[in-house]
Amino acid sequence: MEYMSAKEAAIKWKMDKRNILRLCKDGRIDGAKFECGVWHIPSTSTKPLDGRVKSGKYLKASKKIEMNKKAILIADDNELTREMLKTILSNGRFEFYEAENGEQVLDIIEAHGEEISLLLLDLVMPKKDGIQVLKEMEQKGYMNFIPVIMVTGEATADTDKLAYDLGVSEIIYKPFASPMVYRRAMNIIQLFQYKRY
Repeated sequence: MEYMSAKEAAIKWKMDKRNILRLCKDGRIDGAKFECGVWHIPSTSTKPLDGRVKSGKYLKASKKIEMNKKAILIADDNELTREMLKTILSNGRFEFYEAENGEQVLDIIEAHGEEISLLLLDLVMPKKDGIQVLKEMEQKGYMNFIPVIMVTGEATADTDKLAYDLGVSEIIYKPFASPMVYRRAMNIIQLFQYKRY
């Protein structure tokens, strides 16, 4: 069987490449498979139906989208910071994964990426820092499916720009205010869910 890349499918179907990647991840393209960090789409696949009604207008969401992802990954080498973030974000809807270095972050995403609604990522960590993690996530396509908030006390204008260029949704600076962290995190999760549909 012959396969095409997400970029080739985007050109063929006149769609945005990021939407193609999301459709693959959601299992809406028959026969698409993920190997070596790349989606392979059967060249015989047909363009998936979109979410529009006959008028061509997108359906308005009158109620909150059901959140099918149920976990938040907190990555920080400081255990106290991880515990603080867990306490702030504990609302009964989410389970938590924790990582104390960049390699653990990538291992957890590899094993549980389908469950993760949000990654809170420290900039300075052992083994692999936050920027290295973001680069690997981008290379493997994870940035299309997992929103990231960078949490840091040591940012510079250059690292902020690089983080945003790599796809970070938000940067929160330490020390942080609990209500602000909670609101930004929930907003990003909800916005990302809307973006997926």
